[in-house]
Amino acid sequence: MAIWQPSTLARYLFAAYVPLVVYASLHPFSGWRDRGLPPFAFLTAPFPRPIPVFDVVANIIGYMPLGFLAVLAVYPWLRRSYALGFGLACSVSLSFALESLQLYLPMRTSSNLDLLANTVGGAVGALAALATTRPLLDAEGSAPAICAIYSRRPRASSTPPKYSCAWRPVSPARTASPRDCSPCALPHAASRRGAWS
Repeated sequence: MAIWQPSTLARYLFAAYVPLVVYASLHPFSGWRDRGLPPFAFLTAPFPRPIPVFDVVANIIGYMPLGFLAVLAVYPWLRRSYALGFGLACSVSLSFALESLQLYLPMRTSSNLDLLANTVGGAVGALAALATTRPLLDAEGSAPAICAIYSRRPRASSTPPKYSCAWRPVSPARTASPRDCSPCALPHAASRRGAWS
């Protein structure tokens, strides 16, 4: 039975993608000030009209890798619904923190629609990871999985093979050998015996 190892690459990618999301959400990191808005007021605000479709799609796509990598980073410690919950928690908590910080950036706008889109993207990525976790780890080539594959291969039989010689007949008093069956041995046999019997 294969022993599934945690993916070091997934953990590194997850750790690198989180700062990338932070940078994309808070850039240019200048002009911080209190704009007099109530904290978390965006949670109960109405959706913007018209709906910014491009921003919604971009947020969903941007958070899909976050949910995907979050599930892979904790596999196999967390699986199934626990891994899905971890991916959702990472997406929701990070998005909520960034939307709250955007209240203090004049060039950014906090939105509950963005929070919803980010959550949907993280959920889609987490579900995709749950469906592809084992194939991806197989492709990573973990040593225990490879050893398990070879351990299931049939072992070579210790019984010596039987040779059926069709090149020339063998007398009943003499047993056939691999030399008799080899085409390379035919000229030597012919030279020793003089002719084919």
